[in-house]
Amino acid sequence: MKQRIWIFIFSIILCVILTGCIKKDERGQKQKVAIAGVLAMKPDILLMDEPFSGLDPLSLEQFLETLTVLHKHGMTQILSTHDVD
Repeated sequence: MKQRIWIFIFSIILCVILTGCIKKDERGQKQKVAIAGVLAMKPDILLMDEPFSGLDPLSLEQFLETLTVLHKHGMTQILSTHDVD
């Protein structure tokens, strides 16, 4: 399971490297890079504000799966969102 998390993190970083700089209007890519950067630090507690905004459906699904695995491994997660779904 840890391997899947690292694959997620490195796939985001690799995507950014291969596509070059993140453009000003690409909020979803910025969000993925920020998430990957934080997860790479292996925090005990993950505090997130609007973590799903700007993510496409596939990235959202991957992120939620990653959060589930991290929770099963004991990571505390706190998030705020305005999404009512």
